[in-house]
Amino acid sequence: MALRRVETTAAMISRSLNWLVERVIAVLMLALVLDVWLGVIDRYIFHWQLPGPRSLRAI
Repeated sequence: MALRRVETTAAMISRSLNWLVERVIAVLMLALVLDVWLGVIDRYIFHWQLPGPRSLRAI
């Protein structure tokens, strides 16, 4: 009985952590794609010389 409760709680925590990690990774991937896209637009189309994309890559 107690083992079943621990198993259920562990499964619920696992699902919650999985949901959170998936969202964090999605946001990080979006930031990476936007950073690269902005760098390409900056360098080859508008020649803005923005410091942002280069400084983000240095992190």
